[in-house]
Amino acid sequence: MKRLCLLLLILTMLFSCAAADGNAHRTGTVEDVTSLDFVAMLGAGWNLGNSLEATGVPSKTIAEYETCWSNPLTTQEIIDVIADMGYKTIRIPVAWSNLMADDFTIHPDLLDRVEEVAGYCLNRDLYVIINIHWDGGWDSLFYTDYETAIAKFTAIWTQVSDRFRDYDGHIIFEALNEVGWTQFFNYYGGLRAVNANPEKSKQGYDLLLQINQVFVDLVRASGGNNAERFLLIPGYNTDIELTCHELYRMPEDPAEHLLISVHYYHPWDFVGLGEDASYAPMRTVWPETSADVQDMNYYLNKMKIFMDKGYGVVLGEYSVCDGLDDKDPVSVRTWDTMVTRTALRCGYCPLFWDNGYILLNRKTLTFYDETLAEELSALARSAQ
Repeated sequence: MKRLCLLLLILTMLFSCAAADGNAHRTGTVEDVTSLDFVAMLGAGWNLGNSLEATGVPSKTIAEYETCWSNPLTTQEIIDVIADMGYKTIRIPVAWSNLMADDFTIHPDLLDRVEEVAGYCLNRDLYVIINIHWDGGWDSLFYTDYETAIAKFTAIWTQVSDRFRDYDGHIIFEALNEVGWTQFFNYYGGLRAVNANPEKSKQGYDLLLQINQVFVDLVRASGGNNAERFLLIPGYNTDIELTCHELYRMPEDPAEHLLISVHYYHPWDFVGLGEDASYAPMRTVWPETSADVQDMNYYLNKMKIFMDKGYGVVLGEYSVCDGLDDKDPVSVRTWDTMVTRTALRCGYCPLFWDNGYILLNRKTLTFYDETLAEELSALARSAQ
């Protein structure tokens, strides 16, 4: 009996250790559910912004890159604060080019670090989205030097797919972030720019479809759980109107496990301006009229056309992200919570964009606005 008890104790300790370092999610299968049901499981989430996607500085180590945009190294404690809010999903933006070899081999320390941070999330049973973020903007090469760009793109996803191939369905891959090319049409001009030259615009949409199809085919062929893993496909520049245009098409997927990603930062003069710009003064109050709320409902509800086709919708980024010291805090809370609530009501997974200076102070593990944190937490818990 003593030996049996000792054996049970040892097994329990081993299981606990496995769970503590994420091993509990390194086996198993991908959930056998539809994309719509899977998005419901993702609940609401949060972005680990301005950390692992930091780039553009001469650094010698991966740790120096992770901290070069003024955030501390990511810790389990940071992830715990987010998990305790009730969030179920964390998006980890990544710049894979940092210290990359000339043949596009990812630096081993970066792969290890992304896996480690993902493990912090898995320890709390969170879903994890791993992407290629801006990464210095090399995706512009898809227009000017497609062969080099697609070689780098496939090299990155081959290595990332191999590293995470045996993880269960809590790991999600997102092909790219906010990708589009002004050479085809000036996407800042919205639908008017697309429709001004449909033939030229179609070339841009076709290029994104081609890249997204390469991504799906590559991941599926890499085997393991990647054959069924849910994949997040970016809309055109992740803009809602451009993605809802008839020229946009989703890639083919034999597993039928695709999700669609868009971002929402509207109106930009309130959400994104930190000072007056040449094209618009900074707004400090929202909503000013009922039209503001009507616009928000218009844009967010448009994505239901993808749900009608069986694709789960992920609102990959949104938040009032600049000029917070000069904007009415009630207006900021209203916008952030109204977008979150509306997205959840639509059946989407909303992922709050946080760069370390919007919601959570990662250095002190305190919130910049406790009231906003409480309101977002309540919404996140309502989605569980």
